[in-house]
Amino acid sequence: MGHSQKQRKKRVSTIAWTASGIRLLGTAPDAEIAKRLDLEPWNVRRKREEMGITSARPRASPVRWTSAMRRLLGTASDSVVARRLAIGHDVVTRERTRRGIPSFIPHRAPLRWTPAMVRSLGQDTDRAIAKRWGIADIRVRWKRRQLGIPSTRVRWTTRMDRLVGTAPDAVVAAKLGLTHGCVKLRRYALGVTSHRKRFFEGFWTTRRLSLLGTATDEVVAQRLGVSVTTVRRTRVAKCLPPFRQQQLRSRWTAAMDALLGTASDQRIAKRLRMTIGRVIYRRKHLGIPPWQAYRRHVWTEHDDALLERYPDAEVATRLDISRTDVLRRKRRLGISMISSRK
Repeated sequence: MGHSQKQRKKRVSTIAWTASGIRLLGTAPDAEIAKRLDLEPWNVRRKREEMGITSARPRASPVRWTSAMRRLLGTASDSVVARRLAIGHDVVTRERTRRGIPSFIPHRAPLRWTPAMVRSLGQDTDRAIAKRWGIADIRVRWKRRQLGIPSTRVRWTTRMDRLVGTAPDAVVAAKLGLTHGCVKLRRYALGVTSHRKRFFEGFWTTRRLSLLGTATDEVVAQRLGVSVTTVRRTRVAKCLPPFRQQQLRSRWTAAMDALLGTASDQRIAKRLRMTIGRVIYRRKHLGIPPWQAYRRHVWTEHDDALLERYPDAEVATRLDISRTDVLRRKRRLGISMISSRK
């Protein structure tokens, strides 16, 4: 119950989107665009959905599994079954895993369940029984479900509870001979913070954050002893551009600092020939508020006339304002929301 009541923190995107970046949305899969712009795929997906742009790879309609189709699962590799059924490989894998059917291994003799093995089902956890007979736990689970035998509930002791959260759930599960999901559910029920979350709560100190972007994510990850994904996600969340060799030749001067906040970050970045991420980070580092904070755009009749003549992104560029300001003005005047991608 404790887990169901917890609300996941909503990820907030702090990316300042350029007109060229917006034009890319929907022209390729989100993951590909994210790689081009050096962003996370969820950043791209959220911006695309926010603007009502259809994905370049629409989701296929859900597969309706029949009894005949399910009987094929596990009889051959997932890719072979997928070709026979003319559906995606991942769809087959997901359905097979959901039903607890072991994957197909060629030249493996079929497992012969002895009466003693069958009697042991449900008397202990699937993992413990699998370990006893020297077989995969997924085969035990599949056989038990096939015979309609309910699973055995784990009797948690005080000693077992003390282990929860002291290491990753998978490690604790291996120690106790349980499944990863079983330990995870117990941790939620006890209200114990995950080992990973507690590890990173005080991990990103000012000194460690200062390393981000000073070298490649791989090098920084090796220095800090964490994964490359952890370093990259933190760097992107802090609006830090990736390390490039040309950064060593591009130093901030007093004249460059004087430009910050005098125009939009997008325009400053274009003028200085650098990424918008570097401009945003430098401006925030110096405590300079964004240009929009200095004044509010005063709309004229000439400005309003542009709203029906040009795409939103072009109007924003011409008037040096954000696209959000353009959309807000169109909504106020009752002008239809014409897509900015023309």
